Amino acid sequence: MDMIFPALDEAPYRPLRRMLRSTQPPVVLRETLQRCILGDLADGLQVVTGHDESVVREFLARLGREFIHVRQEAGCRIVSLCGGTTELHVKTQAVRDAEPASHFNDEAAIAVWEWAQGPRRHTRQWQVFSLSQWQIMILKWLRQRLLEWFALTGLSGEAATVAARDVAQAAIQRTSACGPLLDVVLLDALGYPRSLVDYHLRLCLKGRQPTSTEWEMHLLAHWSDRLHWPGRSRKLFPVAVAAAAISEAAELTPAQVRDALGAAGLSRNAWAHLARWPADTLQILCQTLEGYHETCGKHLFLQELSVWLARLGKDFRYYGIHRDCRLIALVWVVRESVEVRARAEVVERPVRMNQVSLVPECVFWHESLISRRDLAIHHHARLQRVLLAFAREVLLARSDLRTLFERLSEVLDWFCVEGLRIPRDWFKQPFGVMHGRSRCWHEEVGQFLRPPIEDDDDAPLAAGIAAPDGEPAPFLAWDVPLPCYEAGDLSFQALQDSQSLQEEGALMLHCVGTYAQVCAAGRSLIFAVSEAGQRLGTLEMGRDLQERWRPIQFKGLQNRQLLPTILPGGQRHLGFEAFRRALSLTAR
Repeated sequence: MDMIFPALDEAPYRPLRRMLRSTQPPVVLRETLQRCILGDLADGLQVVTGHDESVVREFLARLGREFIHVRQEAGCRIVSLCGGTTELHVKTQAVRDAEPASHFNDEAAIAVWEWAQGPRRHTRQWQVFSLSQWQIMILKWLRQRLLEWFALTGLSGEAATVAARDVAQAAIQRTSACGPLLDVVLLDALGYPRSLVDYHLRLCLKGRQPTSTEWEMHLLAHWSDRLHWPGRSRKLFPVAVAAAAISEAAELTPAQVRDALGAAGLSRNAWAHLARWPADTLQILCQTLEGYHETCGKHLFLQELSVWLARLGKDFRYYGIHRDCRLIALVWVVRESVEVRARAEVVERPVRMNQVSLVPECVFWHESLISRRDLAIHHHARLQRVLLAFAREVLLARSDLRTLFERLSEVLDWFCVEGLRIPRDWFKQPFGVMHGRSRCWHEEVGQFLRPPIEDDDDAPLAAGIAAPDGEPAPFLAWDVPLPCYEAGDLSFQALQDSQSLQEEGALMLHCVGTYAQVCAAGRSLIFAVSEAGQRLGTLEMGRDLQERWRPIQFKGLQNRQLLPTILPGGQRHLGFEAFRRALSLTAR
């Protein structure tokens, strides 16, 4: 759900949550809102027109009936806003054990509304009008109705126009304090269960990430089954919603959901382990599972999650760990591991994933750190153990996330070249040992670059970095949408073949020469960056989940970290932003 309740402090929303838990009928809620919005009009209209209080009250009552008007038809609810300025049509169905206080004729909304008339501002299910949209709509409606009423009462011309403008402008000032109430009353009129609106409000106040559209629709359609999840088991209800596409049962009870997930690949041990997770982590896990549109993708994810939880064990108390660390260690690593398996196991029906971001903004450039690399299925068993060691390191919070992700990037560079030379059991080592091995490799990588070899589980443990003689890597070339660009003192020169990557790696003494397969596959672009004629470093650009170009790595001589210099606040940020915009325009 996009943030329909934007405030961060919970205190102002306590009365609102009490109202959502009340049994007041919808008409009472709408009258409360109308008094808040239209309450100041009476005195102003009496001063302007000179009419007595009864005439003004009659006019305000008509405005109140037009503000939010609901009409119920078979299978459809029509909500008219501001005298018909905008109409919303909602698909409905009869729901057993419905909430009578928030439904009309015991029918609840089950699908996103359709716009019958008025400007189409958005298509998201829970993304109702913003405060500015409410104010514009109310202002236009009030000015029109006031002009009509003034004409009937003998006031016209410029005086009527000025009076209508001033009175309407004064009225919409009240909407600034009624923004959340406007959203709640509209959702209530549309037929959304009040307990569901309160559920979303509570999660938003805890800083939960926005949900996907698919997740919102499934949650709304199955909300009545939440009655089967009492007590502590209610925390697992999002898992039931995510399993709805897998389960063939008519009702989503805990036992039926557990059995359906077990048939799809989730172990009983993993099901019990999920009960120890905080609710916000479970919510993101279920959204990620929901993002796999094909059944085969869901099965792959559940199988991987079962293996993951079995190896991770029950040593961690997740409620005491920072939320970002939990999402990365428990959800992000599983999703990235599934992507490697899906390349080989899902051929005819590709896995499609939703656009939920699982990493914080401070490390946004690492969102696709693993999936953009040229990793094959024979990498998976070793990669799984690398990621497990990384997840343990994150959960222990021995370093900040930015440092941990930079170390993981270095480990993956080493792993893609040297990983298959090392027996699988060696990867049971802690993450710090793996990082130390990768640092030794990076120190010597300027002397030679070696291609990866085929998987061999019986290969002996390499005593050092030296590689046996092999065939040279094939020559690869690729197209770049922006071969060269200059912004002030900064110059960006694209590297368009494997030979130029190897020369760049030899010059800067880092491992960019191993990125030929990644660039040839179109997952990354590499640029040699100079400043005032002097070579500065090597920049890797990649696309994020929203297909926007983002900086992935920016390394100088011997892997010196230069990325902070081009991020917001860095001394080279303006020049880099000009380059990124030019790249985005050229790549369209």
